[in-house]
Amino acid sequence: MQEDMNFKTIDLEAEESVLGAMFLSGDAIIKAQGIVTEGDFSHVNYQTIFSMLVAMHAQGRSIDPLTVRDFMGDDAIAKLGGLPTIYYVCESVPTAAHVEHHAIIVLQCSMQRKLIEVVNALGEDAKLPAGDELADLIERFLVVIE
Repeated sequence: MQEDMNFKTIDLEAEESVLGAMFLSGDAIIKAQGIVTEGDFSHVNYQTIFSMLVAMHAQGRSIDPLTVRDFMGDDAIAKLGGLPTIYYVCESVPTAAHVEHHAIIVLQCSMQRKLIEVVNALGEDAKLPAGDELADLIERFLVVIE
């Protein structure tokens, strides 16, 4: 019997929902950053937006597409795809109420990606470990899954 191997390593809708909620509410920013980090987002643009929203919130700044543009600068916004990218993320959710649920999905996908990386690395190094090398591999694996 074949096991169901259906699992997600990326859920862009969940990532967009987290970021959209963060645009709507300072509380959503606090809740999201309590669950996920910049590196949990699969796309570099979303990592950048997450870190900018966290930084702006920490400085007590108002958050909307134009204040984000002013904070980041036109060149940085252009690298993200311009203001349409920011507006798209802003409009991705009607409410911030489910930010924790979506952040957990983002975290789970991130953990799946990291686990795959570790398993692949272990597979490549499986012929080599002995003694301290084996202990190092196990430690790397444990750090990723924590």
